[in-house]
Amino acid sequence: MNSSSLCVKDVRNIIQELMKFQEYYTERFRTKTRNLKDQALQYLKGKFLERGRGNMTSYAKVVPETNNQKLQNFISDSPWDEKPVVEQIQLDVTNLIGDKTNGSIHIDESGVKKDGKESVGVKRQYLGRLGKIENCQMGVFLG
Repeated sequence: MNSSSLCVKDVRNIIQELMKFQEYYTERFRTKTRNLKDQALQYLKGKFLERGRGNMTSYAKVVPETNNQKLQNFISDSPWDEKPVVEQIQLDVTNLIGDKTNGSIHIDESGVKKDGKESVGVKRQYLGRLGKIENCQMGVFLG
């Protein structure tokens, strides 16, 4: 599907899929006194709506019924334990990439030659694709 064929129905389906996805994690955001699933969903919405960029203030501007202090507290001061969340993510990744024998994750670095001074993170360093030291940006990629 290309962006020109996106319609309201697709957006509604995306929201429903996000809510379904978040249900797997609901119990992992429970503390001794309450469940922080609403703040977790607001944070997730902020990540999607701001394309992962920004901070709690920018997320709060685009996510209805929240504010930056709620989101900041959820991330930095909330007493929920991240270990069950990480364990669920590990389980989900294992299920998505295949079985324990045939599934794999590939992590590798790659560099892109860059000239000029406008790009962020450009430095003279070894660029394997060229076999020499050049101005380049390096990235780590997961596949």
